[in-house]
Amino acid sequence: MIFVGSPPFTRRLSSLPQQPEREDAEGPLVAAGGCGHEMLWAWGVGRSLVTWVVLLPLVLGGLALRVAVAVALRARARAKGRRMRMMPAHDVIYCTELNHHSEPVSLVMTLAGAVEAEGVKDRVVEALERGNPQVREKLGMFVDDFLGFKIWCEESDFSVDDHVLCLPPARDEWELDAVVAALPSTTPEGRSPWCIYVVPLSSSAQTALVFRFHHCLGDAQGILRGLVRRLLDSDTSWTSKENKVTSELGLMRQLFALFLLPSLTADTVFLNPWRMAKKLTRRKLEPDHVQVLAHSEPIPLSTISAVKRATGATVNDVFTAAVQHILDADRRAFVVSLRRNTDETMSNVTTVKRSHAPSHPSPDSLRYLTDLKTTVDKEKSSVRINAMYMAETIYSTVTPIWLLKYLVHAIRSVDYTTSNVNATYLGGQARLLDKEISALYFIGPYNRFQENFVMLTTFGNSGRLSLRARQEVVKDAREAKNILNNIVKWIEDLHSRVQGRPPFLIRGSDLSQLAVDQLPKIVVV
Repeated sequence: MIFVGSPPFTRRLSSLPQQPEREDAEGPLVAAGGCGHEMLWAWGVGRSLVTWVVLLPLVLGGLALRVAVAVALRARARAKGRRMRMMPAHDVIYCTELNHHSEPVSLVMTLAGAVEAEGVKDRVVEALERGNPQVREKLGMFVDDFLGFKIWCEESDFSVDDHVLCLPPARDEWELDAVVAALPSTTPEGRSPWCIYVVPLSSSAQTALVFRFHHCLGDAQGILRGLVRRLLDSDTSWTSKENKVTSELGLMRQLFALFLLPSLTADTVFLNPWRMAKKLTRRKLEPDHVQVLAHSEPIPLSTISAVKRATGATVNDVFTAAVQHILDADRRAFVVSLRRNTDETMSNVTTVKRSHAPSHPSPDSLRYLTDLKTTVDKEKSSVRINAMYMAETIYSTVTPIWLLKYLVHAIRSVDYTTSNVNATYLGGQARLLDKEISALYFIGPYNRFQENFVMLTTFGNSGRLSLRARQEVVKDAREAKNILNNIVKWIEDLHSRVQGRPPFLIRGSDLSQLAVDQLPKIVVV
């Protein structure tokens, strides 16, 4: 039996090595340490001025090196008669562990009926022909090295047959979790790092399509927009509103974020290399790490929406609060999308924001949600996220891959990462090969700085949670399923408390006037 607030996941996470709060962030890809709210602006501005004096020559030198490599790459592509191009900055970040036990982003789509692999292949060919040319080019390229930089190189004999494979049947969608966990994480040499597996489900006459894309190809929204949307029987238009943090800040705040960038990253990148090197030698991804996968039953979107309307929170706020309250972990990260509504390319347009749990978390679920929402709103409206995204772009653009590995691999890991993917714009009755899509959910990647991942995918009229974790943290799929059940129960209990209340009535200032009782322990057998 597992109790809300004290699942095994909580106990294992709390036993992980804790590091001083001073070392809140250890690299340019996360919110940097040493830049708390208590830091004087004068000190930050002064340190930025001094650091830019050191950083600017290094950046300009790295940029000149990249230009020289790009020129040499064009000459090589001409000589070889193959398309080659430098890899964009945010794709390079995920290449530091390519083919080194770095699990890809996975999408599981269940179709209500039998589907043949040949039909899927034909539909993929059609989608690539009528889709975005950039997506078509990218899916026909593999990752290669050239003069210390990562590049995209055209496959010599690209064929969809190499990327759409049929697997033996699984009994049901719960056994499918074990099938996905056992799939190989590496890609054959000279092949683009993506694959679609066709898995019949024998107990229900349904078919599961498992999309596996290495993160260097794109993030979850990039996969949906770049390829999956094109596979459907009828194309869809965008109705979702993505987080547009960069565009909302305006030019002056973006320039200010760029100015503060050295101040936010100088401590961890330049001033403490010995500490980062020590961490690098300690933290390794072992190939025998066993991954545990599980997904939840559907959660009605009306349940989450009711909480959202009553509290003024977002779907992501409710999801994040539920996960953080149940797992009770100190260090977490959440994915922030910087993608614009009009962007339909397959790329990485996200950054990861590090965050701590509330200093004095309330045991009450409603108060906890309000506290976390206040914290997240401040973080999203700050210049930190933009400075961090710019840091990723600059360092990944001008840094050779061997040095980028040093920067990425030395980042201190978090207890878990959360990500919310909105796929409702695909429509509640979306069909593929004349079969209705009965379920659709993402499974988070596994890499050095995202070892435990919880995702919420909203599709149609429901949402589904998925959990990927190391076996050292979550013992087996049953324990993972119980953890997800506890998260769902937390959301349902919060829904029962706010049901019937007028929209936006419950605010932080109103909480003290509410008759809030301690929620009873909930048992999941």
